[in-house]
Amino acid sequence: MSEKEPVLTRGLPMLALRGMTAFPGMLLTFDIERPMSMAALNFAMGADQNIFLVTQRDVVKDIPQKEDLYEVGTVCHIRQQLKQPSGNSARVMVEGMYRGRIREIVTDSPSFYAEVERVNDCSERVSEARREALVRSCVTLFEEYVRLSDNTPPEIVLNILSNNDAGYVADFIANTVRFKYQDKQLLLEETHPTRR
Repeated sequence: MSEKEPVLTRGLPMLALRGMTAFPGMLLTFDIERPMSMAALNFAMGADQNIFLVTQRDVVKDIPQKEDLYEVGTVCHIRQQLKQPSGNSARVMVEGMYRGRIREIVTDSPSFYAEVERVNDCSERVSEARREALVRSCVTLFEEYVRLSDNTPPEIVLNILSNNDAGYVADFIANTVRFKYQDKQLLLEETHPTRR
């Protein structure tokens, strides 16, 4: 980003994820039980249904502070929510829109609300042939992973077979493969698609 380009920020309700990472362009379904998370969800649903999801560093921490959160997360659109009859929990499906970085946490009660700056992929000086070879190699390894995995349907590979976008392929594989959340976070923070 050049010095002349303005930094685009947006105020959004923020939800801290425990043990999982959201990626742009991917669907993620999870359960919400914490009061702070329910408040963030309700705030987002009352606005434009967009929410910033960021991963906690320590899954045990029940009420995380700013230092307990990773700096980079994903701005997501809430596609579906199903509140439980008790009203104290919900199952949510979101779709990742783009990477975001916390510029400032504005409030922490009753929920997190943050100023989030958009994080775009960097332009790369990689030849098209090298990019295609990297994508092909990743897809081949992913096919092997799916073949050896008992709980991943084989047809999932069809989602990336004809896609040459290195960033999308990397995000899709990272979202699907069972990595530790810390490793997924490293991939989310990498803005060079071919490095991802």
